[in-house]
Amino acid sequence: MAKPSWARQEIGVQLVESAAKPVTSPLALQQDHAERFLLVPANVYCDARLLAALGARDSSAALVDSNPPPFAKDLVQNPCGPALVTRDFLLACSDRAPFVETLKQKIEAGEIDIVDAANVEDYIVSMRRRVAAALFFSAAGAEPSLS
Repeated sequence: MAKPSWARQEIGVQLVESAAKPVTSPLALQQDHAERFLLVPANVYCDARLLAALGARDSSAALVDSNPPPFAKDLVQNPCGPALVTRDFLLACSDRAPFVETLKQKIEAGEIDIVDAANVEDYIVSMRRRVAAALFFSAAGAEPSLS
């Protein structure tokens, strides 16, 4: 991200350290004056196609995987992955609750759209074959926290 690129010219990136405290909606809001935020936990692996599927959404959405491969079912912790949220969504969140907990509550209550990794297009033109979008999962031994 340090090198400028035409493909990322409309994307602003800010890393927010949260080792001392969990990320809350006010902390995310003070980082930028954008209308949409792609919040990606630092301890999560995620296929770029899944991030693109989130980025294509017009409304707030969270990434989940309803059908991870059998070998990875123990690794997938829904919801632990990225979310695309609007400024209005963040403003409606609790000022004190950790964003990850708020996101879980919103998913369970059906108050945020879902992007399911199992339903993301799996055909890769350059490879001329279907490859399932790599699931997202927390790095071994790392607690799912947004940073």
